[in-house]
Amino acid sequence: MMKRKVYTAALFVLFEVIHILEGKGAIYGISIAQLWKIPVLLYFMYCLVKCDRRWFSFEKYSYLYSFENLFCPVILTYPFSIIIHASKQLPIVLFFNYWLSKFNVETLVRILETLSQFILLSSAFVLLGIISPIYEFESAAMYGEGMTYYSGMFGAVHAASSYFCGAMLVLIDGFLKGHFVSKKQKLFNGLLILIGVISLYKTFVRTGWLMFIIGCILLIDWKKINFKNIHRYLLLFIGGIMVLIVLYETNPAIKARITEKGVYNKSTEISIDGSGRFDYWRVSLENYTQNNWYGLLFGKGLEGVMSDMYNAIGHRLFSHNHFIDTLAQYGALGFILLLLYCISIYRFIKIHGRGSPYQNLARIFLMLYIVFAFFQSEVYFWYAAMFSLSLAIMYLTKEDK
Repeated sequence: MMKRKVYTAALFVLFEVIHILEGKGAIYGISIAQLWKIPVLLYFMYCLVKCDRRWFSFEKYSYLYSFENLFCPVILTYPFSIIIHASKQLPIVLFFNYWLSKFNVETLVRILETLSQFILLSSAFVLLGIISPIYEFESAAMYGEGMTYYSGMFGAVHAASSYFCGAMLVLIDGFLKGHFVSKKQKLFNGLLILIGVISLYKTFVRTGWLMFIIGCILLIDWKKINFKNIHRYLLLFIGGIMVLIVLYETNPAIKARITEKGVYNKSTEISIDGSGRFDYWRVSLENYTQNNWYGLLFGKGLEGVMSDMYNAIGHRLFSHNHFIDTLAQYGALGFILLLLYCISIYRFIKIHGRGSPYQNLARIFLMLYIVFAFFQSEVYFWYAAMFSLSLAIMYLTKEDK
């Protein structure tokens, strides 16, 4: 037991050091995050070549989607951006294969919960001022004087929000499954969940807030609700709604973020323009339709889409919708492969998760993956790790028939 604790502590130190180094910038145009992830992905690819199991449909569509990116016409002018985008689609399936090839269920459950604890514990060190990230948080002064978009150790604020959300849901699910038995375990993980709530709030990412609310609702086992205990769920639901209303009415920063009007604007109407996202989506779709036949099939890449956005609205942005971005950047073929990937992973969970206690958690991670993709872009590295772990554990604990 002591040996395991020392090993876990050493891994956490390594986890922290890696993310501290990520804030140091880039080497020859390659970020530290990319430098350490590239050999990891190459090793996972080696494990993929060595495995002798059959691939599931969602794995095939993921690999095809990444391969399709290489046919984008800007591969000749901006090859690095194409390769980076293609590689970002691989972690979920490469992780999944690695977990199935190397570990048993008990170890995978421990990895999933330990990773979630690492994410939230690292945020605790930042919140307490024990560790200071090298990079500076982005200003959110329009929502409150001196406010920033909090990202803890994880650099990108949207990545951080997805990590905090996923980690909290894993630990809440662990409580529901009775994994935390002793008082120390319950206190430790309960405090981590509280830290996660504070961290997620401080990110000021509405997508992350929405993901957490949806995740908590989906964690409820609706089959266990009956006439005898329905009052408990009603009280919980009403209490949650009241907390949200009180926060909205008493916290100017939250009201400003939701209404997207800023603290100095007196309007209280909730914004429905998606922080300009609807305009980004419209511009991307309009410019996509102006492609030639090859562009319609394989898109024009990130640089082309951002140039179109700059010409239309004066800012170099992507559309903040992974599905529309895929259509605009990698064409109709890429878009179809992405849809087939999402559908096939849903079918995988439905078919191969029967009887597994982790089917619901895997389903939640998929739902939140789609929410994040719809309002942002592809999911980030540690979320992909948690998602893939839930899929692997679900598959290994399914009820064979």
